[in-house]
Amino acid sequence: MNKPIHFIGLGAPKCATTWITDCLYEHPEISMPKTNKYNELNYFSQRNSSKNSSEYSIRGIEPYLSFFKKCDFTNKKVGEMSTNYLADKYSPYFIKKHFPNVKLIVAVRNPIDRAFSEYLMIKDQAVIEDQDFITAFNNSKSNYHLENYKTRGLYYQNLKPYFELFPKENIHIVLFEEIKTNPKKALENIYSFLNVNKDFISPHLYKKSNIKGKTKFNWLRKGTNKIHAIARGVEKIGLGKTIFFLKRALLLDRLIPILSRANIQRVSVNTTPTTLDNASRELLKKEFSEDIIKLEQLIGKDLGEWK
Repeated sequence: MNKPIHFIGLGAPKCATTWITDCLYEHPEISMPKTNKYNELNYFSQRNSSKNSSEYSIRGIEPYLSFFKKCDFTNKKVGEMSTNYLADKYSPYFIKKHFPNVKLIVAVRNPIDRAFSEYLMIKDQAVIEDQDFITAFNNSKSNYHLENYKTRGLYYQNLKPYFELFPKENIHIVLFEEIKTNPKKALENIYSFLNVNKDFISPHLYKKSNIKGKTKFNWLRKGTNKIHAIARGVEKIGLGKTIFFLKRALLLDRLIPILSRANIQRVSVNTTPTTLDNASRELLKKEFSEDIIKLEQLIGKDLGEWK
């Protein structure tokens, strides 16, 4: 298979990326792998601190292309959405090597709100249970991949390699705040960027794709977490190729996300939302202030509400 991928969504997590994926998947002029509807591919991003720990580094490009074998390259725009690519320092170069003309979609959000939203999701789903947000934020700084709240929100740092490698007109930035204020306009802009009918009304347009919820069965959540931890350990001792093959061949990349979603009990819409206290917010502004100023210049958007 030697056909170009038209677009790749890079992230960031908790920035309406699932909503974007749902709306893209439903467009009649867009074709995406069925796997991407259930789970992100994250094929180019590293699994640990090693440069050679990505599925791409271990298996090469052909298994990635095989995800698209049922996509319609003749009549539709073909692509995928994976939120780990943005903060991964090697993904820009892997993507550029194989898809130099690809279009990139990036969703960003006030980095403090993004980090807090991710923390609440992880806490609600019983991944972490006994850390307050600031402690979790500080503890995650040394952990590049798993719940690194700061790294994921350093958008200028993460986007800079992409802007150096790809033409600016091939990168579309959408703010979470724009989606929240006017989802129809934000989606029209994404469709226009991909050169598909911008007037298509997605059934997900006014729906939330990631419904807030708590874990029903902690034992199931901890079990799936344990499977991930074991898999990562096996990858580190040089058996990553076997793990990736089994995960894809046995459809575990679909099954585990389906089980995880089924294990979430939806929280009542009347539940009072958890908010971040002002003292913590002011403390974290210092972590992101310099990056936000540089990001404004890079993408040409006013981010005054983030400061």
